[in-house]
Amino acid sequence: MKHVVYILLFFIPSFLLAQQTYIYTNYNLNKVIYNPAFCGLEDFAEAGFNIRNQWSGLDGAPQTQIFTINGPIKNKNMGLGGNVFSDQLGAESRIGLSFNYSYSLKLNNDLNLSLGLSAGIIQYKLDNTVVNPFENNDPVFSSVGFSNVVPDATFGLYLYQDDFFFGLSIPQLLQTQFTLSEDNISLTGGLVNHYYLNTGYKFEINDKLEIEPSLLLKYTPSTKSQFDISSLFIYEEKYWGGFSYRHEESVVLLLGCEVNDKMSFGYSYDFLTSGLNTVSSGSHELKLSFKFSNFNNLK
Repeated sequence: MKHVVYILLFFIPSFLLAQQTYIYTNYNLNKVIYNPAFCGLEDFAEAGFNIRNQWSGLDGAPQTQIFTINGPIKNKNMGLGGNVFSDQLGAESRIGLSFNYSYSLKLNNDLNLSLGLSAGIIQYKLDNTVVNPFENNDPVFSSVGFSNVVPDATFGLYLYQDDFFFGLSIPQLLQTQFTLSEDNISLTGGLVNHYYLNTGYKFEINDKLEIEPSLLLKYTPSTKSQFDISSLFIYEEKYWGGFSYRHEESVVLLLGCEVNDKMSFGYSYDFLTSGLNTVSSGSHELKLSFKFSNFNNLK
């Protein structure tokens, strides 16, 4: 099996190298984060909030929050929703807003296909006040910071039936080029396509216990690829726990439960296996979700 993607992808020539897309461990609990085609596929509308504290203990490590909402308009086989996120990595920060749309097709009695599109904007910001340059007179750091707002889009497809799913999404579809400028100093960069493939199958062990193994592949041209392999144990469709392995990065513990008919939460802890385990105690992630009535009243 070939490797498959993960971080490292924001490049401003001769200046900055960092991840371009945010990282989440609880993606199978909120697939709309990566794939707009999942928008509105449940029988209810749902609002979710994910908080990730990556590489805890490491100064300037990524801090990410994302709010999602989506729901079906079943009489039209459509789904609507939106995402808002904030991603901070040292001096670099991104804030984004997007709107999601999906349309579902029934291929046969068991198999369905959903196609989705997400469109929005991203604000990039570089805060020089938190940077300690090697040379005090470096002109790049003479200004307070740089910022720019660019358009963004994601395409997704999601093939599914009762026990099986297969999803493909392409974030940063537009490959937007941008310039960060301040006080006659400018830095150029751009967004590149990412390719996410996510698949899984749910096995029923007995009338109370199910096991769902899954695979997430991430690929970006000209960078190292990575994969996540997960196994989730689900008890009475209310409680879950499991493990995940992220290639060359971490081993993850997953826990969660349905608090009631309207609310659920999930927690994950990443035990680092990379060289960062000497400077970081690991990564924490919390996911909360709230169910409410669907969007069928929309015309």
